[in-house]
Amino acid sequence: MIAIAAGVALGRIWGRSLAPGATLAGPILLRSGIVLLGARLSMDQVRAVGPDAAVVIVPCVVIGAMAAWMIARRLGLPPSLCALLAVGTAICGNSAIAACAPLIRTNEDEVATAIATITVYGTFALVAFPLIGAAIGMSSHEFGLWAGAAINDTSQVIASAFSFSSSAGATATIVKLTRNLFILIAVVVVPSLPALRRPERSTNSIARAVPWFVLGFVGLAGFVSLVDVPESILELAGTASKVLILAALVGIGVRATSLQLNRSLAKPLLAGLGAGVLVAAVGLGATALAT
Repeated sequence: MIAIAAGVALGRIWGRSLAPGATLAGPILLRSGIVLLGARLSMDQVRAVGPDAAVVIVPCVVIGAMAAWMIARRLGLPPSLCALLAVGTAICGNSAIAACAPLIRTNEDEVATAIATITVYGTFALVAFPLIGAAIGMSSHEFGLWAGAAINDTSQVIASAFSFSSSAGATATIVKLTRNLFILIAVVVVPSLPALRRPERSTNSIARAVPWFVLGFVGLAGFVSLVDVPESILELAGTASKVLILAALVGIGVRATSLQLNRSLAKPLLAGLGAGVLVAAVGLGATALAT
């Protein structure tokens, strides 16, 4: 939370000069930090979270996508923007939007609008979730399940969950990375919808949708489970992971200062807020059932 606040402050002062580094922070620093986080987790932990994660993730993804689409269409937004809001809300925030955008009939303004909507709501959620979780007495495991399944973007999930507790952060990371795999379904289903279909699809875009950092995280967790790695190396990997993730969160704060909020964002923000609140409620109920 302090890292994001620091990023906002830096963005207000040197936003233009810091913009290139802040843009790279998410795809490079954050995802590299997530991979290294696998060194501090074992496959036993990943498997332990798995059954509970499925109970929470599936309803959040399905209901989130449907709700975002229906609310956005009711507000009169174009189908392409509705689709971007749906995948961004339900699956993986900006990563899902970036993966699906090249495959459908859309434009740069709609992509920017969808990303701004997800960023604004997700920033609100990463602050609100820990407060709600503490107020209702959630355990670290419960909060990790809820945050991982209901907050939009991976960076927002990590920021929120680790601010609750380290254990919640570890659980939320596993849940969110599992949820990210639904991008592979989205890049097949979304472009096949008649209103969104393009004459030609970019197979390169489909290939780029494969979340390499998920594979890296699972692979490293599996490696340290099978090989007796010295504790000093594991501690170094854990420290490096924290540094990279914190640096990425500073970048998120810097990028947040460049968002241009105007009337054109009113309806998308309303759709994102409505769908996000519904996903949060569904995730809370599913978490209670799973635990």
